[in-house]
Amino acid sequence: MALAISGTLFTISIVKYRLLELNPPPRENFREYVDAGVLIIDETGLILDYSSAGATLLGCTDVDLA
Repeated sequence: MALAISGTLFTISIVKYRLLELNPPPRENFREYVDAGVLIIDETGLILDYSSAGATLLGCTDVDLA
């Protein structure tokens, strides 16, 4: 009986608080979360966004990539 009640409460908490959903940080603010060199590139090879360390990896400055 206790197992059934705890399972029901666990299921309700997962659904109510969305515990299993992964929400990445917004792309606009990823520089605050990542210190590594990051380049966000689309399928055509266009650089959509980058971190300062990512620009350093390419040997460019932030102004060159803007």
